[in-house]
Amino acid sequence: MRHPTSANQVGESVSEAVVHSANINLTAQLGDKWVGYVETFYNPEQNFAAASSITGLPRNNINMRRAYVMYNGLKEGNFYASLGKMDIPFGLNDTVSPFTNSTNWHSFAGLAYGATAGFVDNGLHVRVMAVQGGAQFRDANTPVKGSNVPSRLNNFAVDINYTADLKNQGSFLSGISYQHGTSYCQAYPIKHFEACEDNNPGIAVYAKYVDDRTVVLAEYAQTLNEWPGTFNPSLPQFEAEQNTTFTLGFRRLVDLGEKDIWLSAEFSRFKAGDDGAPWEKSDQFVLGASHFVGDSVNLFGEYVHVDGWAPLNFLSGGNCAGGRNPLCVNGAWSEQGARTDVFLIGVQAAF
Repeated sequence: MRHPTSANQVGESVSEAVVHSANINLTAQLGDKWVGYVETFYNPEQNFAAASSITGLPRNNINMRRAYVMYNGLKEGNFYASLGKMDIPFGLNDTVSPFTNSTNWHSFAGLAYGATAGFVDNGLHVRVMAVQGGAQFRDANTPVKGSNVPSRLNNFAVDINYTADLKNQGSFLSGISYQHGTSYCQAYPIKHFEACEDNNPGIAVYAKYVDDRTVVLAEYAQTLNEWPGTFNPSLPQFEAEQNTTFTLGFRRLVDLGEKDIWLSAEFSRFKAGDDGAPWEKSDQFVLGASHFVGDSVNLFGEYVHVDGWAPLNFLSGGNCAGGRNPLCVNGAWSEQGARTDVFLIGVQAAF
């Protein structure tokens, strides 16, 4: 996943040899029951500094992606808790692909300030997070006195899942989630991290089967209310719609000579607009292959095909500047006729 922009891409065909991202993580054992965690993140390809290229300083910064303190009571009981900047417990947001994230991840994977409490018992895992209000870092927005200022703890998420151990040494995970305020609450024109008039809750259901050679996953998520900003007053024939997203993926370990290769196929859809709207949907199909040349070095390749251009920022229009924006067609810069094909070769390494 990346954020293509005119500042970083020119023409219909581009090629790159780049660093996508790098993380440095530190975990500290602070006594028997307390743990501290910090994660720095360098992400020139996926940075929100859209007006800059991958060699510009705005995209070449290092930020603190996650940072929290955790109380671990699992040694003596079933309870844990954490406080800080962390992932919101909503949905699975996983992928079978070796590199490219699913559309569910791009749509609903949340990162926010807050406090989480968890309960674990014989395969049952319950997580509840109180989320800071306003517009958070990813996919969380509840208005605070009509603003996007995160000065109240007025958002929350709940996830309940169960993992069953199977007779073939595999496991089956199933779960359901609720989030009180997603990011799909803004009015037209849609801009990242702007204030909303009201919250728009979301729900997710998911399942995942895993054994030593196979992974199968399925996930569906949607908002409970229409996304107000998906109605463009200059194109009134398209009504406001809920945001719905789903992912289906399959991965299998196969023997090719003396090499063990993971092969994967995944389809995911992001649908945010009325049927026929320029911002109706974006479909993503990924074929992947990967091979571990060492315990922590993975070589991979992917073919990615995307039908439809439906970016979250100005999804339904509002940035056409009186027709002077060449990217705008019929009042919006989303485009159902857009096609993207990516051939990707890379390496993932850890130490």
